[in-house]
Formats: sequence, C-alpha cells, structure tokens
Amino acid sequence: MQDTIFQPPLDGHSQILTDIARTTFRIVDEHFKEGTLLGRLFNKKTIKIAYSTTRNMEQHIKGHNRKVISKTIPKSESPEGCNCQKRNLPCFAGGSAEVPRGNCKVECVVYQAEVISDTPASVEKGKTMKYIGLTEGPLKKRYTSHKSDMTTRNAGSGTTLSRHIWELKDQNIPYNISWSIMERCKPYTAGAEDCNLCIAEKVHILDAEPRTSLNSRSEMLTMCRHKAKFLLKNVK
Repeated sequence: MQDTIFQPPLDGHSQILTDIARTTFRIVDEHFKEGTLLGRLFNKKTIKIAYSTTRNMEQHIKGHNRKVISKTIPKSESPEGCNCQKRNLPCFAGGSAEVPRGNCKVECVVYQAEVISDTPASVEKGKTMKYIGLTEGPLKKRYTSHKSDMTTRNAGSGTTLSRHIWELKDQNIPYNISWSIMERCKPYTAGAEDCNLCIAEKVHILDAEPRTSLNSRSEMLTMCRHKAKFLLKNVK
C-alpha cells in the first residue's frame, strides 16, 4: 500500500495555532468514507503528516532585494599590502625599519591610534591615550583624513583624536602616534540584520581602559553609517 506524505510549510519564527494534523484527518474522514475506493487510498493509515520549515515573506523579500542590489555593488576582494612612497616609509600600518612595507591598503578594519606624550595634556588624561576607529574603505584613506584634522584645525569638526593632538600642540608637548589594526570584519550588506564592522568597533571601545581612552561613550548610540547606500532611494 502506498503512503501519502503531507508536509505543510512552517515558519520557524512563529507559532501555528491551528492543529493541522487533527484538522486534516477530520477532513479526510468526512470526505473519504471508509469502504469507498478513495477511502482505501486516503485514510489515517496511508497519510503521514510532518512539518517542514520554510522562509517567511520577510525573508523572501530581503533575499530578493539582496540579489537585486548586489548587482550594483562591485565585487572585489579586500586588498592588502602597501603603496606608500619611499619618502613615507616605514608604513604607518605595521611597517618597521627592517620591513618598511606594512598593510595600509587593507579595508574593513577596526584600528587603534596610540598617542604617547612626554607629559599629560590635562589632569584627566595620562601620558598614553588611545583612540579606536573603523573604516570600510582603505585604511590609508582614513589615516590621511586623520592627518588632515591634526594639521588643519577646524572648529566643531574632527575627532577626539585630533582634538587631543591639538591640546598637546597648544602646550608644545612632544608626542608620538603609532597605528595598529585590531580586527577585520565584514560591513553591512543588503538584507543583513547587523553590521559586524560597527559592532566590532563598539566592543573594542567598551573593552578599552576608560582612563586611557579618547573615545566617547556616546559613540555606543551611533547608528550604522554603512546601511545608507543600500536604501532603495540611493540605488541608481
């Protein structure tokens, strides 16, 4: 005797209130009477019921949007290596006197800038202060932006790192900055729930020693800036 298997779709993120198995068998008993030809084919002994999970409508829409939007985003592997000119060697991102080339071309990283000064800039600060940031683009491009902020003073703009450097400059305090890559993460992509890059930065800021951190705790409340390019109004 051949069995018939019925697998109703089940959304794994919600609960089904209707007893589908009992309702199905009630309909079978009502419409496929015992002793009839169809009754011998369709009854409680020949019908097996099991649930199968499937994506809900929200997941279908997100998957479709991800497929459409991804066609407008160029796909390329994250570059590595160094393209610094000889006069700028050793590279700020891991370069040394023995191995001058670093990894300044890397993208999608959480980085740290450590500032060591001869004397503290203020009573609240120490000789060693650290700043944690992120960049989706090349690290060298973000580094150049930091250098610009530390060279040209712009009131009301810049970062807490550049403001600390200007505090030291105003008091003629010598300082040295070293840069390091803390973590590499994937940024937000269309249809994703979170941005791993932004989350990683927040985790490193929370783990940092408050007395030596230049980051503000209010940065924990900032929204992910990598989602904007995936909004439908920004897709060209």
